Amino acid sequence: MGAIESHLAEHVEDVRKRQRAVVEKVLAEHPALASQIEDMDEYVRGLYPGMSDEQIAANLFTLLYREERKIVREFHRIAEESKFDSNAAKRAKEIVDDLGEQEKRRLADLTAKRHQLLVAANMLLKFNLPEDEQYHYEKLVHELLCPMSRMYQSGDFEDHNLWILDDSLAGYEFFASDKTIQSFTESSKSTKEPDLVFFNPLGFRRPETNEPVTIIEFKRPGGGKISSDPVTQVLKYVEELQEQTVVGPDGNIITQINKNTPFTCYIVCELTEETKKLLRRSIANLETPDGEGFYGFSPTHNAGIQVISFKKMIDDAMKRNKAYFDAINLPSPSRAARERAAKRRAKKADKELQKAE
Repeated sequence: MGAIESHLAEHVEDVRKRQRAVVEKVLAEHPALASQIEDMDEYVRGLYPGMSDEQIAANLFTLLYREERKIVREFHRIAEESKFDSNAAKRAKEIVDDLGEQEKRRLADLTAKRHQLLVAANMLLKFNLPEDEQYHYEKLVHELLCPMSRMYQSGDFEDHNLWILDDSLAGYEFFASDKTIQSFTESSKSTKEPDLVFFNPLGFRRPETNEPVTIIEFKRPGGGKISSDPVTQVLKYVEELQEQTVVGPDGNIITQINKNTPFTCYIVCELTEETKKLLRRSIANLETPDGEGFYGFSPTHNAGIQVISFKKMIDDAMKRNKAYFDAINLPSPSRAARERAAKRRAKKADKELQKAE
């Protein structure tokens, strides 16, 4: 074996370099898997030379799955014990620590996926489409944040990416995407379709009070000219919704809207010079310090208005994402990975000892 390894050393080294690159790529896309490796070189040396990229990734996922399953089994075993001595208490604390690590791994994976999504979203900003195709771009951005022509209940977190604009939007009890106002109200005949409208934020829901409503509108101008005044457009939506009863898909009453109901309106658009001139003549005529947004308030509608560029929406989400990722401090390797590495080293030491004897 020694002679064979020496003869194929150059070839084996090339294989290991390729495999290491595969492992590093998999870990970049799935940070949670890093917990299964204590020493990168040692792990790569343990891979079969003929393993494909998919098999290498599958190996890491299998190790993670086995570890998590083992922890859950141990947790249930201790929970079912009638006698809880000091050893059980020590093991219970270890399990709690392991579960905490698992949670951080899940957060790391979520953050990595968010980063990939933001990179993809940022790519969209680089395309210069003909004027007759601008609407398709607007729809694409809309679909990226939230699929169109749907009504959502709280808990549908996996079906949208509203966190790109505002993390709190996922906490609303009910929201509609590109649906006519008459489709989610009791008596309105309006066929207007707000891009996104949200009702009853769960964290602030109080009976007999005016729950805030949030409206989001996307605008993609063509040739420097915006298709319509977005501020006037969202305020018309507010007027259409006032004095209406909002109902869910099953006909259940979601909320009552009156003249005192507060509204928050987001407008996401390209802030061209033509658009900025239009906004400076509107209620939302106050410019943000970074020059990438405008804001204002309409007392008549009890509505706050925020206008931001597509670029600012993505950049701000990038900043929030980075801070979140840095704060995770993912522990690596996991307890199981350390135990596996210790066993491999002990086994290797035994072989060397036997060889020496």
